[in-house]
Amino acid sequence: TVASLFPERPGKQRFYVAAQLYRKQDRNSRTSVTMVVLSLTVPEILSKKRSGEELQDEELKYFIDCVCKNEIDRSQIGAMLMAFCLRGLTTKETVTLTKSMMNSGT
Repeated sequence: TVASLFPERPGKQRFYVAAQLYRKQDRNSRTSVTMVVLSLTVPEILSKKRSGEELQDEELKYFIDCVCKNEIDRSQIGAMLMAFCLRGLTTKETVTLTKSMMNSGT
């Protein structure tokens, strides 16, 4: 399984593993499959946004879920909000973030 590829890292909160398969056909009608796997912690998500990368839907949903469950430190929440402010959000990120907050129930 995909989860067996990523052993637990001691002392870090585990983000769930999400895999997406992308199929692409080349000129010779051969199909190649690429798998993108996410296995992140909140600090890794924060680092990704701080460096200007676009966050995946699953990462934003996970972050909002952690905020609602009070599982992350307030300083991490503040750092993420600062990264949003300084690096900006794409339209897709804004929509996902808004829907995640709306569906959080809190």
